[in-house]
Parts: sequence; C-alpha cells; structure tokens
Amino acid sequence: DDFGFVPGLHASSILVIDTYDWRRFQTNGVAIRTGRIIEASGDWEFSKCPHCGVRIEIDPLSGDAAPINEALEAFHEGRDSGLECTKCGVRTELEYWDFGDAMAVGDAVVTFWNWPKHKEGFSEQLSEISGLKCALVRGKI
Repeated sequence: DDFGFVPGLHASSILVIDTYDWRRFQTNGVAIRTGRIIEASGDWEFSKCPHCGVRIEIDPLSGDAAPINEALEAFHEGRDSGLECTKCGVRTELEYWDFGDAMAVGDAVVTFWNWPKHKEGFSEQLSEISGLKCALVRGKI
C-alpha cells in the first residue's frame, strides 16, 4: 500500500510540535519503499559535489541540468549514474551528490504522509539506525 502504516503511539516523539490535527487525514501513514529511487520536489535549485563541496546553481529547466537529467535517467535504468563535477572534474555516483531538500537518489525511501515537521536531527538518527545515508526531501502534492 502506498500510504503505508498508521502512526504509532510514539509518533509524537519525532515531531517538533504535535497538534494531532494531521492524524485526522486518511493519508497520514509511514510508507517504506526500496529499489532504485529518485525522490524529488519541484524546488530543485542546486547540486553540491561530494568530492570538492562546490555548490552548483542549477535551473532544472535549462540546459545546465542536462548532465544531471542524463545521470538520473541512467540511475533509473540501472546503468552507471556517475556525474562529473564542473569545478573539480571528479566523477561521482549520483547517490552521493547533495541536492538540498529538493531531491535525493538512493535505494530506499521512507515517506511520512501529511506529518508535521520532524525534530532537528531526525534524518541523522534514521541514518544511524539504518546504516544508510539519509536525506530529507520536502514536498507537497
């Protein structure tokens, strides 16, 4: 089921503030998916090289985004998704690039449908528990 599991008794423990209003929504579950996943919102503006740390401003609708779009397509198809940094020239797999809270690429996603804001550091906690790199992607449908 795409809407996942209902919130548990301790759901409030990971929230900044829990007004309980969000619990009235039919879609308020936690969904876990695995596979080759590209999770993106509509606010993609930059990418950050994992090797040199340079922040590259990107207009997703311009030609600037073409190499990233090609790497995303390759990742989705299971091919080499390496992306070469325009600053340092090092080619690194797309999963290691930082796209802020606008996009993440990886092998698993946890979706919190209609949940309020999580406490600071929650992504890091989830990463520590799972042993996986975790990134927060914010978006609204």
